[in-house]
Amino acid sequence: PHTYYTIYQTAPDPAKPEIEPYLRGFDSLLLPILDEQGHSAWPERFSEEKIASVRTRSGENKFQSQMMLRPVNIADSRLDPSRLVAYGDEIAVSFANGREILKIGDVKMVSASCWWDPSFAAEGKGDNSVIACVFADESGRYWLHDLEYIRLPGRDAENAASLQCLRVAEFLRRNRLPSVRVEANGIGKFLPGILKQTLRAEGLRAAVLEMYSHANKQARILEAFEVLLAEKALHAHRRIWNSGFIEEMREWSPAASVHDDALDAVAGCLLNEPVRLPQCGSITSAAPGWQG
Repeated sequence: PHTYYTIYQTAPDPAKPEIEPYLRGFDSLLLPILDEQGHSAWPERFSEEKIASVRTRSGENKFQSQMMLRPVNIADSRLDPSRLVAYGDEIAVSFANGREILKIGDVKMVSASCWWDPSFAAEGKGDNSVIACVFADESGRYWLHDLEYIRLPGRDAENAASLQCLRVAEFLRRNRLPSVRVEANGIGKFLPGILKQTLRAEGLRAAVLEMYSHANKQARILEAFEVLLAEKALHAHRRIWNSGFIEEMREWSPAASVHDDALDAVAGCLLNEPVRLPQCGSITSAAPGWQG
């Protein structure tokens, strides 16, 4: 296994003088996949189309490090909202051959993912409680259709758990979602049980899945967004621009301490790739659900 210090470091690092350059005294041959003219250094193995595919699939940071032999600091990464593809269409449901069909505009959706990152912090203090949903179409594009910061007045703090679960239930209902993943770290550990009771009381048939996040949050957010933004494969409803999500994107940096609760919720949707849940059926009827 190699690191910056075994491959790229050629002189002592003042910040880490105890680490001797591994290749000190050696001659190095570096062959990045693209030469100075932007042509493939190994065309028999990596055509320009293949290189473009690798670049899109891996993201710019990994491509620069692995294929161009340039060490990249994750702290330099940013999320550019201009790479989102905006749309204004709402969900449209129809029935054909006894099946429910869900479309956004004229595009048929085949799967969905929903993530709730709960918090009971007072508004303006601490983390936000955020729920988000992402749909996927038959072409593999992602559609960030709805996102909500669940904020409750101070007088409702005593019933925060049940009231937030009611808001989640309404979110699932209006977006016709077959399941929701609840981040169960910390305070979230007892919420799935309350949410299941709430959904039963509301007559909603949706699965509640407990999720535990162990990976570094900044790395998780970057992994979820980088490739999709580079490929402009992430669509976002125009209502998203009226939430705090876009501001979070503009201000986000792995090295900065800023609010990223909505980013984390959407990353949860994207990393848990939307799947079809045939056992759930329709969320509002006994007919076969839109997801198959």
